[in-house]
Amino acid sequence: MKQRWNRLLWLKQDYPDNYTDPDFLDEVLELRKVQSSPRSTSSYCKVVRDFLLFYHRVMNTGLMYVTFALLNHYRLDPIYFTGALTCLAFIVAVLFHHAAVPVKSPLIIIFTMLVLSPVLKSLSRTMSSDSIWTISCWLTACYILSIFLHTESIVSTNILVSNVAVLASRLQSTTDVFCFLLICMELNVLLPYLEKSLRARHFHTCYAIAFMANNAVVYYFITSCRGWMYTIIFASSSLSFVFGLPRYFIYWQQNYYKGGELLSKWDAKTPILD
Repeated sequence: MKQRWNRLLWLKQDYPDNYTDPDFLDEVLELRKVQSSPRSTSSYCKVVRDFLLFYHRVMNTGLMYVTFALLNHYRLDPIYFTGALTCLAFIVAVLFHHAAVPVKSPLIIIFTMLVLSPVLKSLSRTMSSDSIWTISCWLTACYILSIFLHTESIVSTNILVSNVAVLASRLQSTTDVFCFLLICMELNVLLPYLEKSLRARHFHTCYAIAFMANNAVVYYFITSCRGWMYTIIFASSSLSFVFGLPRYFIYWQQNYYKGGELLSKWDAKTPILD
């Protein structure tokens, strides 16, 4: 029985140099059928939902700067706010999972943040405030990009912690640093996880309440600090992103998107070096 042809140049085979595998021809025929058939596109509602989820994560990131402004500019006492938010998060976790929540890991995390708070407060104290704002802006952009690219959660969490560490040097006390770090972890790590669980369990009303509360806080903060003009510009840009950009995405998908890898089994392979 003749041995099956293998796609290996270094292997001597009983086939001519211009041999064409039948599987390759079958795949070409399938490709022609796909290209000749009407191209399907994503549903507009589905694309809007995906853009809306990403927009919500961006707005959720804005809560970090709202918290920082309350502690740094308005000199808000963070003890009661942090305690109330932490107790609420613990109660929601218990009600949501209908079971006792292990307290060992949260206590270790809280103790670690408490120990690191003096270090974070003085870590970038020698840098100017302009440098701090610039670094924080770039870290925020990287954090949003990591969310957009769906990278591993540890990557986005590390970027978030780095941003908090940079901003912490502008706060007044170690207590402010600890509360700021704890609040940011709860708002940007625990809250998205909770909202994802709400969507998975079809608790759309609860998710809508969280969504509206998040937007209300951020928009109120923008209005009180910068005025209505900035709020209108930001709201218009957000509406264009959530409802306008999906139209262009579907148009691009219908006219320019080439699909997945063509003839992927026959494409050139990347060599693996030991």
